[in-house]
Amino acid sequence: MVFSWPPYSFPDRDAEPGHFLQYCCPWLLPALLLHENSFDLNWAAKCLYVVFSNKVPFCSKKPGSERGTQVLQSSILQFGQISENERDKLIKRHMVSIVSCILSWCSCSSDPVVPSFSRDTVSLVIQTIVDGFLDLDDKCTNAAVVDKINIFRPDRVFMFLVEIHYKIAAASHYRHKCHRLAGIEVLLSVLGQRIAVLSTSNYLFNLIGPLIGCPALQDQCCRILSTLLLSFKKNLSADITRLLGEQLQFLVSKLVACCIPSKTKESCDSTTSQALSLLHMLTVDSDPSMYEYIKELEPFPELKRFEEIRNFHEELCHTYSIRDHLLKFVKKSCYLPPRLLLSSLQALHKKLLIGETFQREGRAEGYFKDKYWHGDHEIVNAVWTLVHMCGSDDASDVRELVSDFLSRVGAGDPYCVVFHLPGKNSHILPRKSIGNSSTVEISSNIDAHISEELLVVLMKLLMKYLMDDSVKIVDMASQTLRGILSTERGQSALQSFDSYQWSLIELKVSVVVMWWRTSRDLGMHETFGICGNYNTWEDLLLLIQTTFPNFHLVDKVHSKGVNIELVENFLADLDRKSKGCSEDQLFFLQSGCKFHESVCNHLHGDFYVEAISLEKSTVWVTDGKSFAMWICPLVYSLVVYCNDVILRLCQDMVLFKAEVAELLLPSILVNIAARKDLDIDLHKLISLQLKEHIFRESNKLIKSIQVILNCLNELRVCHVMALSSRVPSRREISKNSRPSNYSSKGRSTPAKARESAVVSSALAKTPTLWEKVYWFSIDYLLVAKSAVSCGSYFTSVMYVEHWCEEQFKSMTIGGPDFSDNEMLPGHIQILVSAVTRINEPDSLYGILQSHKLTSQIITFEHEGNWGKALEYYDLQVQSGVSLQKDGNSRSLSLEQTGVPNSSSFALEVDEIKQSRPYKGLIRSLQQIGCTHVLDMYCQGLTSRKHDLRHDREFAELQYESAWHAGNWDFSLPCVGASFPPTQNIKYDHFNENLHR
Repeated sequence: MVFSWPPYSFPDRDAEPGHFLQYCCPWLLPALLLHENSFDLNWAAKCLYVVFSNKVPFCSKKPGSERGTQVLQSSILQFGQISENERDKLIKRHMVSIVSCILSWCSCSSDPVVPSFSRDTVSLVIQTIVDGFLDLDDKCTNAAVVDKINIFRPDRVFMFLVEIHYKIAAASHYRHKCHRLAGIEVLLSVLGQRIAVLSTSNYLFNLIGPLIGCPALQDQCCRILSTLLLSFKKNLSADITRLLGEQLQFLVSKLVACCIPSKTKESCDSTTSQALSLLHMLTVDSDPSMYEYIKELEPFPELKRFEEIRNFHEELCHTYSIRDHLLKFVKKSCYLPPRLLLSSLQALHKKLLIGETFQREGRAEGYFKDKYWHGDHEIVNAVWTLVHMCGSDDASDVRELVSDFLSRVGAGDPYCVVFHLPGKNSHILPRKSIGNSSTVEISSNIDAHISEELLVVLMKLLMKYLMDDSVKIVDMASQTLRGILSTERGQSALQSFDSYQWSLIELKVSVVVMWWRTSRDLGMHETFGICGNYNTWEDLLLLIQTTFPNFHLVDKVHSKGVNIELVENFLADLDRKSKGCSEDQLFFLQSGCKFHESVCNHLHGDFYVEAISLEKSTVWVTDGKSFAMWICPLVYSLVVYCNDVILRLCQDMVLFKAEVAELLLPSILVNIAARKDLDIDLHKLISLQLKEHIFRESNKLIKSIQVILNCLNELRVCHVMALSSRVPSRREISKNSRPSNYSSKGRSTPAKARESAVVSSALAKTPTLWEKVYWFSIDYLLVAKSAVSCGSYFTSVMYVEHWCEEQFKSMTIGGPDFSDNEMLPGHIQILVSAVTRINEPDSLYGILQSHKLTSQIITFEHEGNWGKALEYYDLQVQSGVSLQKDGNSRSLSLEQTGVPNSSSFALEVDEIKQSRPYKGLIRSLQQIGCTHVLDMYCQGLTSRKHDLRHDREFAELQYESAWHAGNWDFSLPCVGASFPPTQNIKYDHFNENLHR
């Protein structure tokens, strides 16, 4: 047999032959055993260095199977040079791998070609191996396994499903997917009622749901869903109802699509019948506890086959308003995976449109009584909560729907001061505030650990990623969650979860096996079982705790309690991966290809990235990058310097999920700021990179500035808390200053990682000694100016105050300015830009302490005295004075902001400054209403000032004047000309688009 293998499939061009043999084992070893080729078997054993216990096939009843039976009973023992007892022990030791391998040989065909086998054969073999070699004639092929050796624990079932999910994702044709789905069918048959475990059923819904849309897979998907629903009916509980309710909208929409005839595809009667039967099980024939979730379904199509379901749904929804639906949806939307979020929002939007149609036709009958949404504060807050969620890349598909909801509530009061309280409508939670009533004194050193509140948010995000469309993300989230739950802090955070969230991680079934130590004198463990169905997990837990005070559950999906060794191994593996690999290995592993399952048996989705150096500007630059492309590599390169175990465990996730990277970045920088045992000066390095690439005029990625400002605020809070606390005593320092578990190398190595990984108080530099309140050596005015550019006006004012306090040694903006220079001081410009945007009418008079043209124009515009402003702008044009007022732009002088000088950039800024008086004249004429004079003035400027022809702000002002005058036929002389990129002005061409 000749194998043709693409060169990029190998992890290395000089790969060992054992790698290739591992891939060929299912085909190669059975042939060698049947032909008793001992020489080649010995050679293969030397190459592989593994035992072939999970590579031996099972025999069918076809002609010639006697030879296979003989090999399995005797020859294999001779070749392996082991006894029967040793063989049995070997099988038990590798039972999980054996079952996983057997499941991979399952075929959807009734008479498959070797090495594939039918579902009945695979099911029978698994039962035989797991339950022992019983009398096969009396064994029912579709019965569940007894599983006395606990092979099918929930955590192992999850691993089997991940394994199958990888193979489904890697399948290039639907026929291959059918074979993999056959493995799931076998797994369900051998599990029996164990599929009602929430972690198992939740993953099955996540895996099967997206595949229903493929016509070739619909039969198998419907059979799997039917098995799940029948199992749920027998084991119904509040948690199962909630699980099914969250998946209901997505499943129903997929099943409805299967029942609707299409011109492009031929509908199969059997598939349609199965899908319709499932729809009845999910709606009409469902338990009454499901009715609250059925109300949220979108209206069913007006087809005869849906008539009974549609009537049932309409009757339930008769008293269920859109307002209640929206408020209920928003409360749970934060941690919904993108697929469920989109389907639920689509259903809500469709019901909204139908309600509006009924209202126009006079048939609303109370169905759409929530007409004026802009006056309902709960509705407004709910819609704006959805708007904030749209910033995530995962929620990009729902933006169009959310924009329609936003159009109904309006943008709000334009005169309101809009700002976000810390921790509100955000995953980023503030540190504990310091109050006068607080009895706990805070150390003057930084608390470098991630807070418990933030850890809870992180764990909920990881639980959301367990339902991600990508199996690599699912596997990565599972491993990260397992690592976190193996720490004391993870177990402590788990206590804040409700019953349903807990049950997705921990095993909760009607039969709970527990152990406890009766006493130290006995020195032994006893096992006890409590059987019975309880309405809630809390009832059963209370009974157990009352009877047996000292106990813990032994069967857990993503956690087995505190396990320091597991955490250390995980961190060691992360450190190994962060060091990078060869280019060929990088391509192989990042492409998702797998050489063989056994190569990465416990490291599915294992990936390597080349070591990212913080010194490289490519990590920090934002040009041409999306937010995710910028923040993920940056946070990944920073987290390796942390010595907090929780942060280090998230190393993989921050590289793939911008949401996690943004959440953890403030805590990462706080942790780094607390370290002083690093060989690299991160303080100086990060400060330099932030000044050169983030806080600069040319940075168009506004969200990058907002994120860094949030990090600076977190560091500033540490500084404030340190100033408000007492200095620790020598005894406390001695008590807390044990050696760090990480080496003093540049990268933290997890050789002896311990749960509490406390930063040494003796080594960490106290925040009270920082040069700036936010640790970094960055000028306050530079940060304040960038804060104005991204709409953080209060933050800008705060940092200007810090600058004034540092510069003038008091809270003052300096004395009056009597110089002849028309340019306003830099801190005054920033304050003016901020206070004129926060509806603060009185502050401006205290800030402007001169009678220069610039100050007078700002005052007149602020007061609405556009006639006077026109006069002063005219004086400026005549005198050729460059105005330094920050109108709609973000520019300040380069000398005042500390931005590195660039000749081309400085020239461009100069041109913009010179054009501002002309634009001020245009705005003044527009406000006064002199449309004819304004039109003639713009034409004259266009003909005389050629540089203004390519000025986007000038073009927008002309378009704005045109629609004010009702001149909808207006067009610029240079329409279609490409405007050169402007470094310091950000526009979306709103006025220009009105004329298109």
